[in-house]
Amino acid sequence: AVNCLSSLPSNRGMLNRDFFYSMLPDYGRFVSMTNPLIYDIDAMLEALSLEKLQQAAIDVGSSFPGDINHPNYQKVLAHPKVLATPQIAHFSDVSASRSYDMMIGNIEAMLRGSPINLVK
Repeated sequence: AVNCLSSLPSNRGMLNRDFFYSMLPDYGRFVSMTNPLIYDIDAMLEALSLEKLQQAAIDVGSSFPGDINHPNYQKVLAHPKVLATPQIAHFSDVSASRSYDMMIGNIEAMLRGSPINLVK
């Protein structure tokens, strides 16, 4: 399963213990690049330890990007079946370039009186 859910209030806690326990034992993998408010880190670790889930690769959100001392990052880093990064998935050259292109496009649209691209 790949988690790309937004952090809208309606999505918070959606990926819970029931979600992780529903994975197929031999094939269950979890990849997430979103806020940990969407998924239950403890339930994910429990499912990994009980082999209900085989592996996880997550970009652990915290107070700021690259925070390797955040308790959530330290917790998942200690598990042998987790590949974790400290909230850096959105800080790549590609994402920065796309963000700048969107910003410039919005400024140009605004100057022309056209609708701008809003992300909610």
